Amino acid sequence: MVPFDAWRYQHEAHMLLPILKTLEQAIKDTAGAFQGLRAQIGKLSKAFAYSTTLSAGFASISLKEGLTKLDEETKSCYYNWLQELSEAMTAVRRRSSKARVVFLIDDLDRCLPGKAIEVLEAMKVMLDVEGFVFVVALDEAVIEKVIEIHYGTEYGICGRDYVKKLVQMEFMLPGLRLQDVQEYVKVLLGKLPSLEENMVSAFAEVVPMIAKDNPREVKRFINSTLIANAISVSAGVTVPPEAQVYFMGLKFRWPEFARQLCEQISLVAGVNRYFTGDIGENPEGRDAIKTILDSYPGLEIFLEMDVSRKFLQLSSTDLEQLIFYAGVVEKATIESPVARFPSEIPTREVSTGFKIFNKEARQALLGAQDEAQRRGHRHIDTEHILLGVVGENSMTASKVLNSLGVY
Repeated sequence: MVPFDAWRYQHEAHMLLPILKTLEQAIKDTAGAFQGLRAQIGKLSKAFAYSTTLSAGFASISLKEGLTKLDEETKSCYYNWLQELSEAMTAVRRRSSKARVVFLIDDLDRCLPGKAIEVLEAMKVMLDVEGFVFVVALDEAVIEKVIEIHYGTEYGICGRDYVKKLVQMEFMLPGLRLQDVQEYVKVLLGKLPSLEENMVSAFAEVVPMIAKDNPREVKRFINSTLIANAISVSAGVTVPPEAQVYFMGLKFRWPEFARQLCEQISLVAGVNRYFTGDIGENPEGRDAIKTILDSYPGLEIFLEMDVSRKFLQLSSTDLEQLIFYAGVVEKATIESPVARFPSEIPTREVSTGFKIFNKEARQALLGAQDEAQRRGHRHIDTEHILLGVVGENSMTASKVLNSLGVY
C-alpha cells in the first residue's frame, strides 16, 4: 500500500517525481523481490529530477554540471522509464505472482488543475504496467470540470468520458444522513467535555443545516464558533452560548443576511415579531420581512428552529456584543474601541473604552494592537485579535486554542 496525498506535492515540478519517490520510500523496508523494484525506482527518480530541474531552468550552474555528469544508464531511464518500470515489476511478479503495488491517492480534487492532470496522466501510463493498482478518492464533478478546463473545448474532451476510460471500477460514497451528522457532532464535541449541554444541543440542531454532509465544514463551523464563544466569555459577555451557535450559523450559511442584521439590528426584532405573529396591523412590514426571507433559500426554515428563540429575543445590547465578538466588526453598528486603531499609537496605553472589558481581555486587545503595529497595519482585525488572545495564556480562549493545538 502506497498512500499518496496529491495536494501536498502540487508545487513539485512534475507530479510523477513525488509519486515515484513516495513509492521508493514505501518499499524501503520491504524485503525480497521488491528491492529490485526499489533500485529501479531510485534510478527513475534521479532521471526525472535531472529532466525537470534542467527543463525548468532554475537549477544552479553547479547543480546543472552535476546533473549533466549523470551516467548514461540513468539518463536513458528518462527516455525508457515505462519499459524500465515494467521490467522491474515483472521481475517482482516472477517471484510472487500475487504481488501488487496499490496507490491510495487522496485530495486530488484540491490540487491546481494542471497538477491534477499530471497525476491522472501518470496513472494512465502506469496502469499499463501489470501489478500497479490505483485507488483514488475524489469529487468526480470537480475533476471532470478540471479536465474540461485543462483541455479546452477545441479538443472535444468530455470530463465524464475521460474519467470513465481511466477508472475501471467506481464506488460512490453515500451522503451523510441527518443522524450521521448529528452523531459526528457528538463525537467531536465529546472531546470537549466542559461544554454546556445547551450548547451541545444547539450544535446538534444547527450543524446539519449549515455544513450539511461535509465533514470538513462541520469541523470548520464548530471550531470557528468555539473560538468566537471563548473570546466572548473571556470578555465577560453573557449572551447564551446557543444564541452564539445560532448566529454563527447565520453567518456561515447566509453571510449577506448576517451583514443585514449587523447594519440594521432592529431587523432582528422585526423577524421575531414576524414569526410570533405579533407584527400588528402592518401588512407592509410583514411583506417586507417576507421578501427578505424569500431571497435566501432555506433561511425561513432555519429561523423557525427552536434554538432561534434565544437569538431573536436578545436585547439590542446583547446583539451588538454578539455581532462584535462573532467577528463581523466591519458591518456592526456598535462603536467598539477595538474596531480600529491608528498605527501611530507609540505606547501600550489602555484606551478608556477598554474599561468595559476585564483584565485578561484588555491584555489580549493590547497584544492585538502590538501585532498590528509590528506588521505595519493601520487597523486591528480579527487575525490580530486572535494573535493577541493566543499570547494571553491566562484567558479561557487561549486555553481553548491551546487544547486545539494552536499556540
